[in-house]
Amino acid sequence: MLLVLGAPGSGCTSFLRVMANQRAGYTTIDGTVEYGGIDAHTFSKLYRGEAVYNQEGIAHLFASSNQ
Repeated sequence: MLLVLGAPGSGCTSFLRVMANQRAGYTTIDGTVEYGGIDAHTFSKLYRGEAVYNQEGIAHLFASSNQ
């Protein structure tokens, strides 16, 4: 499990999506992307589901002090 903390707009989500090999929304990627020496295409076939990104769900919970 990996926790990444940062201010909104700092690139935390982009980093986590690349780590999970979810790069379909990016227009271009310069260079190569490897995961521990394994190229991204092979990684997506052999380790699909091993590295996942779950988008955060923000739940605002509140307590009411009305009696």
